[in-house]
Amino acid sequence: INNASVSSNPFSPNDDTRKDNTTISAAVTGQCDYTIVIKNPSNQTVKTFTGHTNAGDISRIWDGKNESLAIQPDGTYTYYIDATDGISTAATVSGAIDIDNTLPAASVTSPVAGNISGVVPVKALANDAHWRGDWWSAVLYYGQGASPTRWTGIGNYVNPIVLDSEGNVPTIYTWNTTTLANGNYVLRWQITDTADNIRNVDVPVTIYNLAINNASVSS
Repeated sequence: INNASVSSNPFSPNDDTRKDNTTISAAVTGQCDYTIVIKNPSNQTVKTFTGHTNAGDISRIWDGKNESLAIQPDGTYTYYIDATDGISTAATVSGAIDIDNTLPAASVTSPVAGNISGVVPVKALANDAHWRGDWWSAVLYYGQGASPTRWTGIGNYVNPIVLDSEGNVPTIYTWNTTTLANGNYVLRWQITDTADNIRNVDVPVTIYNLAINNASVSS
């Protein structure tokens, strides 16, 4: 049994259409009968697949459910692949799969919902056990109106945002609201983990900046 792998690890079987299942694959050197057994962190069997391959390829989709069709809790599961051609039996191959249905941890402490003006510090936290570590891990947006349908990105963060050395929530962005028209807006802090779990923290604000316009002299 060679090249055992899973297509998504971790995955999140929560029916949100993003990484809801994972495919366990392997190659064998000839036609055979095979068994895939998946065990939970307590070493209890939760799912078993059996089959036969003529072409030497094994591929089965696991939706994160046990034999009773119950979605399994978060944790690290182990799959075991066995194969036999009736004459010889291959050495067992195993690997790990993580189920992660937990949304990332995220919060915004500044600004708070309400009226804002001028230059506003945005203070926030974000972390996850399966942090992505790429451009889309944590994104700061704003949208115009009370229920925005379009969003403008103003900050991307690759690393987790944690308390500083003095225990304070760090300032991740300085938002100059004087460049925007007065009115209702929503500030959105969006965190996405490796399992494609997404948490949105929305802060509704009203921007009002006093301005002097149309200055002139009569003569």
